[in-house]
Amino acid sequence: MKRSLLTLTVSLALISCASVDYTKIDNRIPANVILTQGDHKNIKYIDSINYRHNIEYSPSLSAKCLILHVDNHGITLKDSSNTFVGPYTGRLYSIDSSTDIQGDSVLLFNDEHATIGQGLVKGSFVFGIATIEKIYRFKLILEPIDGQTVLSYSNIQAAQVDTGYSPNSGFVKVGAWPEAQPMLLVNLINAKTEALKKCLSSSE
Repeated sequence: MKRSLLTLTVSLALISCASVDYTKIDNRIPANVILTQGDHKNIKYIDSINYRHNIEYSPSLSAKCLILHVDNHGITLKDSSNTFVGPYTGRLYSIDSSTDIQGDSVLLFNDEHATIGQGLVKGSFVFGIATIEKIYRFKLILEPIDGQTVLSYSNIQAAQVDTGYSPNSGFVKVGAWPEAQPMLLVNLINAKTEALKKCLSSSE
């Protein structure tokens, strides 16, 4: 039974990957999301997400809001790719492995021209009967342009928290095709940006 379950899980994963059209772009992606071409022709990835906030740039307030509302804590990525079925016993031997990634500073740079930081957002979606957790990391730049504060997220990468029987490859670029769940990232960044905008609109 366990051997069959393992085979079924791997088979479903292979079928799912084989049926994905990587050249298709999720039509829900908004205009403020900039796409870039990958190594293969017609395959797009998310390059950056940009916002404008109708308030004058303040170096001190930008640094404060970044520290208050952006997280960059340590994370753990897991998989069970070394799991195997004993050739003689027929038993499933589950072997879990994990990789710890240390947290780092949120604020990297701050002056009258720009505030630069880095951080993480975490979300999940349902695939079949499984809940898939993903972590996205990014660089964030706040800078003054035409009397407004522009917020630009770039260097965006995603990692699945637990990949089960598949090896966990860590952080990779975020695909624009529907199965890559680009709108999960967009919605998480939208929420993060709203919190930052609210903070930037407050008095110091």
